[in-house]
Amino acid sequence: MAFVIWAVLCVVCGWGIFADACCWGRVKNIKQPILRKATRFGLDLLLLAIVASPLYYEFPNYGASEVVTFEGDQVTERPFGAFAWEFGGAFSNIPNNVVITSGVTLSVDDPKVRTLRYTIGARITDPTLFFAKKERRHMFALDGQVDPVDTKQLVASSAGNTNKTVKGEIADLVAYRMLEFNNIFSNGLAMLNNPLNPVQQDAFRLLIECFINANLKQDGIAVKTSPFTIE
Repeated sequence: MAFVIWAVLCVVCGWGIFADACCWGRVKNIKQPILRKATRFGLDLLLLAIVASPLYYEFPNYGASEVVTFEGDQVTERPFGAFAWEFGGAFSNIPNNVVITSGVTLSVDDPKVRTLRYTIGARITDPTLFFAKKERRHMFALDGQVDPVDTKQLVASSAGNTNKTVKGEIADLVAYRMLEFNNIFSNGLAMLNNPLNPVQQDAFRLLIECFINANLKQDGIAVKTSPFTIE
């Protein structure tokens, strides 16, 4: 898809240039051998330009990611995509949603041990803040990781992982705060015992979203949580 619009523009322009000489674009109808060869060479050159040109159109992956472009410190969202240079590094893609799960094992007075599990959905709400760190502008948008990814998986895969993506960067930042949340609020989370209680669900949502969003505001990331479950 990246070459489609650029290819169409080139073909249309090429057709207009050769239409008169080619009897509506049919090279074999040209009577002069030299002109026929020149026209065929021109069409071959046009095809090469379409394939090899560094200018192409970057489409958004609707439902999965959106295109943003960079001009100095300015970051602009392009919901319909944008023309870009192959080697310019002047654009990136931002995933629409990154899903991370986590769980915290709670000791209660019964004595019992239970695990509270929850899922976080994260997205970039302010691309200017997120891409203020210039190294993020050169990351690929998505990786092969299937959503949702658990914080345990992220911890296990973090060592030696140098192939960062925008999606992976978001997941790492959010997972870090999720693990901090699990540690800081573990005593309070032990009071949650009924996932069907809307008051408990509202209290949990308010607590975790306020904590993580406050810590990730400087990165332009916001999260929403799903209802917790008890295992």
